[in-house]
Amino acid sequence: MKKALFIVTLSCIAFIVNAQPKRTKSYLYLTGGANWATFFQSSSDVNSVRGIWGPEVALSVRTVLPTWLGFEGGVFYSTRGARFSDTTGKVNLNYAGAYIDGLMFFPLINYDDVYAGMGVYAAGAVNGTAKVDSIKQDIKFEETTWNRFDIGVQLRVGYVIKNTVGFGFHYDIGLVPPYTGVDLRGNTNHGRNSVFNLFVTLKLAKIYDKQYTK
Repeated sequence: MKKALFIVTLSCIAFIVNAQPKRTKSYLYLTGGANWATFFQSSSDVNSVRGIWGPEVALSVRTVLPTWLGFEGGVFYSTRGARFSDTTGKVNLNYAGAYIDGLMFFPLINYDDVYAGMGVYAAGAVNGTAKVDSIKQDIKFEETTWNRFDIGVQLRVGYVIKNTVGFGFHYDIGLVPPYTGVDLRGNTNHGRNSVFNLFVTLKLAKIYDKQYTK
């Protein structure tokens, strides 16, 4: 049984490696998606914050090397935030930022690709609002409560059809808290962005495409 499983595994690896000719290719992509965003909290009172939905758009360059390793880097505009159960209410923070991810590609037949990887992102809040019922007010960014800047780690998985249309998801976890406050139990709370995004990509242009030759 173990020998048969080993043979099947080697066959699958060989099939994937030879599913497509090795190329160096680079494309410009437009991405649109939806965020499910909330704050990852450092305190024990996790019941005081809920998630919100928001849009995200990005423009990126994705490069694949003959080794089936590559990277993707781009710029994005994203709405993030959270819903507080206290008088803060629903918070929307609109960010402009950039990201870069190292990726591993798994080539399939018909020139489809599966890829997965991770990297980093950095963003700055353009503006923000807090809304309770029908009352909305602008967020004032300051050192004590609301921080404008966000830096974090990104995990990304996707599927591309013929280098043209794709879909996938990425998860962002912030390292710098945009929010610092006191929760319902009186604990100091540092809220970091936690964002799950579902996206669709569309190829806008071919930048470079050349078959690998020994």
